[in-house]
Amino acid sequence: MITAKRFLRRVSAAVVCMALCVLCLPSNARAYGPIESRTCSLTVDHLRGHTEARFRLYRVAEVSADVEFTATRDFREYQNRLNGQTSAGWRSLARQMGTDVMYYNTPYLERGTLNANGRLIFSGLSTGLYLVVGERYQHGGTFYEPMPFLICLPNWEKPSENAAGRWNYDVIVRPKYSISEEETVMRRVLKIWDDRGHTKERPREVTVDLLRDGVVWDTVTLTERNSWRYVWEDLDNRYTWTIRERTVSGYWPTYGFEGVTFTITNTYDTPPGTPNRPGSPGNPGNPSDPRNPRNPPSDSTELDDPDVPLAPPPDTELDDPNVPLAPPPDEVELDDPDIPLEDLPHTGQLWWPVPLMALGGIFLFLLGWIRNRREEANAE
Repeated sequence: MITAKRFLRRVSAAVVCMALCVLCLPSNARAYGPIESRTCSLTVDHLRGHTEARFRLYRVAEVSADVEFTATRDFREYQNRLNGQTSAGWRSLARQMGTDVMYYNTPYLERGTLNANGRLIFSGLSTGLYLVVGERYQHGGTFYEPMPFLICLPNWEKPSENAAGRWNYDVIVRPKYSISEEETVMRRVLKIWDDRGHTKERPREVTVDLLRDGVVWDTVTLTERNSWRYVWEDLDNRYTWTIRERTVSGYWPTYGFEGVTFTITNTYDTPPGTPNRPGSPGNPGNPSDPRNPRNPPSDSTELDDPDVPLAPPPDTELDDPNVPLAPPPDEVELDDPDIPLEDLPHTGQLWWPVPLMALGGIFLFLLGWIRNRREEANAE
């Protein structure tokens, strides 16, 4: 006869076993509900009265019901970087894509101008991952440059910690932007090596192109001799200045921009299956601008720090920016559009031990159950 104490023990063990089984489910299944197949809209909420501002929209990837991204044809080389990104990774990816779509003249899905209220609405969109690129413009003597960002449609929203999340199919974003009033600007490039343990495989030099509105304007070579960095001065502020590193075998680059400094972090071991696009810098697909053939020696600008920079701490400030990134606080309250999903509770966490722990718990439960059965048999 089963006593009440034994009954409660068995029920508790069964509940624990079921809970362990639930932990084996994929993290996305617990984090998000399924995405419905329906149309979405994206509203870019910028600055009121800035009718000069234009934005281009690109569809980067399809998104499945369980939030997995599959790159579209024009962005297929990014497939290995579309899932499992951190917020910093999404920002770097948006910057790189923003440069590449200009360089390769990638066809955009839509292009529009702000209305008098400072808004631009893209409607009738399929679900997916989208890239939004703002074009540099001048308003009242000040130059504005919206920062490119990635956004998932629909977007996961969680009103509060205690409230259940939901998918929002009509998303409003306020892009970040830089402002500047100078006629000329300075830009730096800093190479960062993230390859501890593999420094012998590091190349002796890397080639970096400076792009003016997506066209190669200048090319420099970075080496240990110039501390893997370079400075361009007196650049015309009417244009958008970006950089691209030519392919470095065995490394995967990520790009950053802070103040006036571009950073290129080269991480050892390029993800497999990442093809090189045709017309890459140095090929006939995008020749340098013949009006500015200058190519100064790589050591013409020597900086003080001779050390080879390694990956800096996450919160390291590289330079004091002279291009303010933050708009006046009474004009724009930023929702962070750098993260395609507003709530990424599982990003960066390790889930592979969970199934092993769950199986271990089930195994221990079965051992205990067999032992109890034997004790009951002996007692009878």
